[in-house]
Amino acid sequence: ALRRELGIAPSPATSGLVSNLRVTAADAVPSPPRRTAAGTRASWVAGRRFPLPPRLALAQAAPFVGRTHELGVLRQAWQDVEAGAGPHLVVVGGEAGIGKSRLTRELALQVRAAPAVVLQGSAQENAIASLLPFVEAIGHLVHVAAPGELARILGGRVADLAHLLPELSV
Repeated sequence: ALRRELGIAPSPATSGLVSNLRVTAADAVPSPPRRTAAGTRASWVAGRRFPLPPRLALAQAAPFVGRTHELGVLRQAWQDVEAGAGPHLVVVGGEAGIGKSRLTRELALQVRAAPAVVLQGSAQENAIASLLPFVEAIGHLVHVAAPGELARILGGRVADLAHLLPELSV
């Protein structure tokens, strides 16, 4: 709620308290199915169209203009993935207001028909946690993927990620 409503990350003490409460609550009551931000059950599986992260799914009134070279670089990374080069991580950086979000949204809209899993995280100048962009990106996957699909994708990394995403330990 702190991230969603105020745009700030909880302190380590607050995160620890939430984790302890979740563990205690998990012992007492069976956990409900994970739900997406829209309130529906998390049900995405590979082969189906992946729901875009909330910031990329927003309607955009203005057409995409400029950044042709940068979009080409991103498209090439995607084509390499499609050709079997393995997963890629692309970091788009720069000053505030230069069009990073618009550029990544354009690529996301183009590759999502493939179907591609598109995750997005944003760094914030006053963020408490340095890993917040990764927590945000993986958090979207956690909230939309069906439990079996999430286990397949994350494999043995669930325990490693549970301290950043407490909902994984439920």
